[in-house]
Amino acid sequence: MASPVIDPDPNHPKGFYLRNIDGQLWLRGYICDDEYVFHPEDRFTFIGGK
Repeated sequence: MASPVIDPDPNHPKGFYLRNIDGQLWLRGYICDDEYVFHPEDRFTFIGGK
């Protein structure tokens, strides 16, 4: 889920991701710094809006 950074502290969650565990989707938070690079196998999901 794309969103602005709420808190610049590197120990505060920076965003959210979906995780599929046994067919159940979970929305989870992640923590990283400004130098994090996504892995090539990471996938992004987009839903169009109005």
